[in-house]
Amino acid sequence: MKLIGMFITAALLLAVLQAALSVLIVVGIIVFVIGFFCRPAETIGLLLFGAFANLLQSHPVGGIWLMSLALIMTEVVKRRESGVRISPSCPTLLSTEAPARGALSPPN
Repeated sequence: MKLIGMFITAALLLAVLQAALSVLIVVGIIVFVIGFFCRPAETIGLLLFGAFANLLQSHPVGGIWLMSLALIMTEVVKRRESGVRISPSCPTLLSTEAPARGALSPPN
C-alpha cells in the first residue's frame, strides 16, 4: 500500500511539473512574439546568436570561418557607409589621382 502511495505521489508530481513546463513554454512563445513586434532587430539577433552557438557546437571550424566572414563584411559595410575609400597606398596606372607626397614616381 505504501508503494502504491509513492507511485501516485510521483505521478502527481510529474503531472504538476509537466503543467508548469507547458505554462513556461507558452509564456516564452508569447514573450518572443511580443519581442519580435516591439524590437525585431534584437529578436532576430538573438535567434542568429542561438543558431551560431549551435553551429559552433556542431561544426567549430565552419563556425569560425562564418564569424570571420561576418566580421569582414561588417567592417566593409561600415567603411563604405562612412565614406572612407579603400584604395591602394600608391596610385596605379589607371588612377587619375596625383601620387601622394613622398611616393615613388614613375621613371621619365
